[in-house]
Amino acid sequence: MAARGKSINLFLMDGTATGRVKCTLVNWTGVAYKIPRTDLDKCREREDLSQSGVYFLFGTSEQTGEPVVYVGQAGARKNGEGILYRLQEHKRNQDKDYWT
Repeated sequence: MAARGKSINLFLMDGTATGRVKCTLVNWTGVAYKIPRTDLDKCREREDLSQSGVYFLFGTSEQTGEPVVYVGQAGARKNGEGILYRLQEHKRNQDKDYWT
């Protein structure tokens, strides 16, 4: 069976490609976001980020100078917080200061 094409919709939430981006794929219920660390506070009102999800923290290793990625998972919490709250915890953590 031949591979079929897919349509990806990129929504530039701040109007620029370097800002926050919401990505949807036709016929897929998931949503992907690209959110720079410096823009996390702009996402406080996004209810969809209070859900559970998988996230990636991209950055550069301070020891080697090589690109690194941390893969994490956040569950929806009883207090209504989810993935955004977990990302803010990482932002406050000095040991994970490498990610952008």
